[in-house]
Amino acid sequence: MTEFAALDKRMSRDVSALHDFLWVPNWKGDGDQLRSSLLEEAQELDTFLEAEGILLKNAQKLAASWGRGPEGEALFELLSHTYTLTSAAEMAKNREYQGAAARAAKVAESVSIGVCVSAGCFPIVEEWERGEADFDAYVGKLEAALEEKGVRSPRDFTRILTAAENLGTDWDWTTTREARALAARAAILNAAWCAVAGVSIRQALGTAPDTPYKDVPGLILRIASRL
Repeated sequence: MTEFAALDKRMSRDVSALHDFLWVPNWKGDGDQLRSSLLEEAQELDTFLEAEGILLKNAQKLAASWGRGPEGEALFELLSHTYTLTSAAEMAKNREYQGAAARAAKVAESVSIGVCVSAGCFPIVEEWERGEADFDAYVGKLEAALEEKGVRSPRDFTRILTAAENLGTDWDWTTTREARALAARAAILNAAWCAVAGVSIRQALGTAPDTPYKDVPGLILRIASRL
């Protein structure tokens, strides 16, 4: 965790800023500086993961069309999911089990939002975020939407999605150290599975561009293998 700590802090700040750049009206930051910082951090994360330039290559391609369109959204997902899962894995290795599971849950939730956008059912995300539906109700509606779109075995996706989210948000962390360690790893692996399955679902829906989705499963597996 010591080796990763400085990058963790900077990526937490800048990935959050990228979210605001994309989706918060009248964002006041310096877009050019943010782009430069994100690419530097993508290179550092690529090196840390020994990803052989795959993460950096995809980030560079997406950042070349810097803006608030689909490339920006794909860049956010690429960096947010790979960085957050890496951070969760490092926290788990450092015995910060509850925090690791919470970060994994954030990845699972983010994947579900991307899938909702691809399935054309973003209003159910807004309903959940406003507190008008709990997570189980939200996931049930997502499953129904995916089934209606002809996605194969949507129940598998929503079941593991729910497990990842529950481990990070609604779990008894007063149990034994061994149980906490396994729960954290389960949360990370479930979230990693969701990230990979989310790519397959979006490909089935015809909304997954080659950059970065062709390389995402391999990157996620590389991160999960660090546990």
